[in-house]
Amino acid sequence: IATTMTSLALALYLFMGFQKSMRGGFKALRRHLINFSMGDLRTPIESKGRDELAGLLKELRNVQLALAETIAQVHHASDTVVKSSFEIAQGTQDLATRTESAAAALEQSSAALEETTSTVRMTAESVQKASDIAVRNAETAEHGGRTMLDVARTMERIQVSSQKISDIIGVID
Repeated sequence: IATTMTSLALALYLFMGFQKSMRGGFKALRRHLINFSMGDLRTPIESKGRDELAGLLKELRNVQLALAETIAQVHHASDTVVKSSFEIAQGTQDLATRTESAAAALEQSSAALEETTSTVRMTAESVQKASDIAVRNAETAEHGGRTMLDVARTMERIQVSSQKISDIIGVID
């Protein structure tokens, strides 16, 4: 009987210890999952022991580290897109200024050509030089127009990518 009582007491002690250990492990697991759902990836996850709950907590810590790394990469990519967008915007502004200058130069060349043609008969060499200037200016203006179109398309792609990144960050947050 004494052996049976001792065995029962030992079994009860082990059961109570197991129950306390499991309850504490599940509480920790629940607390960390709640932190994840609230967007908190900075709370350190500590796992003690070698049981299944400790294994789950270790895996949860690995998930936490992977998510934090992914978010850091998304933030970095987002910063890169924003920086690139600003650079493209500046380039677009510079290109617009040059295009306006080229158009004004073309207009001036055209006006000078008309004035020269209407007022004085120039030699064939003078006419050819003025024509060459007008052609080069037209090519410059056309090239500027094509470049502006390329820049606009690039800006649209960046905006779409930025929106996707924003959506991803929104989902993660």
